[in-house]
Amino acid sequence: MQEKNWPAHASDVYSPLTESNNWWIYSPEEKNSLGEKQLYFFDHSLGVPETSGDINIGALFLNRLKNIFEEEDINRQNEPLITRIVTDVIAETYQQLDHFLTSSKYTEAKSFAITKITELKNDFRTRHEADKINGVSLEKNFPERFVADLLALAANTKDVECFQMAFGLLEGDLKNPRIHFNAACYHALTNNKESLLKSVRLARALGQPSSSFRMERDFKEFRRDPDFEKAISS
Repeated sequence: MQEKNWPAHASDVYSPLTESNNWWIYSPEEKNSLGEKQLYFFDHSLGVPETSGDINIGALFLNRLKNIFEEEDINRQNEPLITRIVTDVIAETYQQLDHFLTSSKYTEAKSFAITKITELKNDFRTRHEADKINGVSLEKNFPERFVADLLALAANTKDVECFQMAFGLLEGDLKNPRIHFNAACYHALTNNKESLLKSVRLARALGQPSSSFRMERDFKEFRRDPDFEKAISS
């Protein structure tokens, strides 16, 4: 990390959490797995650090991870045993599908998805409803992340069966913007403009950045389309 005078760069380097004795620091160049600015924290009881040498980022980050997992364990102790088991199964199912996709093993991914949806459809829906009631973050909402990945598979393979399976898995409103973004990719690649625009509007309403549509190559055939530009800019 480049040496800085931290107080002079307050606006782009750190900000206080007023309800605790911690500061969050981020490096604008570093992103986490979700594409967000990577955050670290440290105790500011001794005041604002003068230089980066005053902060042991590695130790602070590991301590933060330890605290997160401890908090998670405490929270999960209050869950019924069956709920914890379902959570683990759904999380593992999502992670396996994600592994197939990142490895470009699309045939295996589809076969796996079909099997798991047949086995776990009710569990997916139960967990999804519980997550909505409990206000679970998008990062921890594995049923919706599974749907988003299944739609990514549908887009990559232009597979209507995968697309239909994805939207048939869960009930009610879906809050993860990646779901509608990936649906938009599928509609773009299958040249369905009306459905594309609808998915774009839903994704944008949930916070999907307009820049992601401009950078995604799946939309290259629509970049000069005024209706598409209007939808991603609204």
